[in-house]
Amino acid sequence: MQELQQMVGSGNLDGVLPIIAISFCWLTPAQPDPEGKQLATVAATLEQEQPKYAKTGFSDMGVFWDWLSIYQMDPQLWRPFITGPAKKEEAEQSPEERVQTRAYRDSRTEEEQSDFRWALHQTMDLWYAHQGTVVYMLTKLPEGATRKVGYHDSGWTTYERCSAEQIKKFWLRVAWKLVLDLGVADSAKARSWPVGPDDFDELIKTREFTNGSDRDAVKALYRKMSIGQLGSVKELDFDGMSPPTMDDARRLGGCLNLCVRLKSLDVRGIGMSDEACTWMFSVLAKGGLTQLTVLSLRDNQIGDAGVKSLAEACASGALAQLEVLDLGGNRIGDAGVTALAQSCARGALPQLQELYLMYNQIGDAGVTALAEAFGRGALAQLKSLQLWDNQIGDAGVKALAEACASGAMSQLSTLNLGRNKIGDAGVEALAKACAGGAMAQLKDLSLNGNPASEAAQKAAKDAINLAIKNRQ
Repeated sequence: MQELQQMVGSGNLDGVLPIIAISFCWLTPAQPDPEGKQLATVAATLEQEQPKYAKTGFSDMGVFWDWLSIYQMDPQLWRPFITGPAKKEEAEQSPEERVQTRAYRDSRTEEEQSDFRWALHQTMDLWYAHQGTVVYMLTKLPEGATRKVGYHDSGWTTYERCSAEQIKKFWLRVAWKLVLDLGVADSAKARSWPVGPDDFDELIKTREFTNGSDRDAVKALYRKMSIGQLGSVKELDFDGMSPPTMDDARRLGGCLNLCVRLKSLDVRGIGMSDEACTWMFSVLAKGGLTQLTVLSLRDNQIGDAGVKSLAEACASGALAQLEVLDLGGNRIGDAGVTALAQSCARGALPQLQELYLMYNQIGDAGVTALAEAFGRGALAQLKSLQLWDNQIGDAGVKALAEACASGAMSQLSTLNLGRNKIGDAGVEALAKACAGGAMAQLKDLSLNGNPASEAAQKAAKDAINLAIKNRQ
């Protein structure tokens, strides 16, 4: 790794390294790819993807493939009674078969055997789970393969896939994906949602292992890997992934409980439903995500129930350091915003500086609930409030103005109320509050696209500009 860092530093713009790990099934006990069919699949994919890699300066890509990359026993010495379906225990073998078994096992020296074990138990998470590596998954067995157990039913490949899909970014500035399923037509979209160690323990019960004792070893490896990498990751970006089912969301919530250093969570544009959002936050531990500062749930299908679950999590002490909460572009109405406001009034989200609620279905009742929370000292650090493209009228804006006039929202510098249903009465209430010294830090007020007259909007902006001038 030190040599690699000297060659490519921290990788490309997304921190991706020129390393590809191959996840595949051994087609026979002695030789994983006797006819080179899986090799041909990988080679074709590399040829297709290489121009993308080259655009970021990676003229060559290193490949980790266990058959080639870690010490193996001599396949010429393998016999059916040693491993595989026809395996015989040593006590059942003839003297000649025992000699052949020992010869096969001794074809890897003691030092090579030690290195093999170390690679298997200490480095698999590096190759498959690292945020900077690319993983090719050969999930479809080649035509003519006689292997009975497929990729999805195999224990080790399940470990590799779950490791690869746990924390890698989905959206990259470069035009490639970090996890490719080579067994489906649209390989980039076949990625699954993260699985934590407890869920993995249940999942692996149904998988097949050539060596049955590997099951417990794989469970231990996955738990160690998960605790290590989820416990140290600072950014998770799933922007653009396929919509999570309720079970996917529950599993994701379980993973988030282990993310004690996570700073940013991006689940924008994934089609998350209200039910999935509810599941994700319902399993979040009390006081969870204590280091998270940025949470983006923008452009999903989250409604009031999902926001209520988020509010309950915040009320329990979760997300206490959150500075940016983006809920724009959802289906949130008054009930959801009211639940969030009430949670904040009880002390939740004390560090929040930016709140994005645009493109929702929020009306006067929801904004009035926010105003009441502001009046009780909630969100005292808030600097930006985005409420454009909702259904807010004069009553809601008047409630905001009254709260501001009482000293609330004193740190607010940006307030966007554009494209709502605000008339002259609401705008005049805002102008009066600003003229009286409310929202002393306000620099940017947007009222565009409302029914209010141009004269009323100009008066409000004049009041803000005069307040700014007086402060100077």
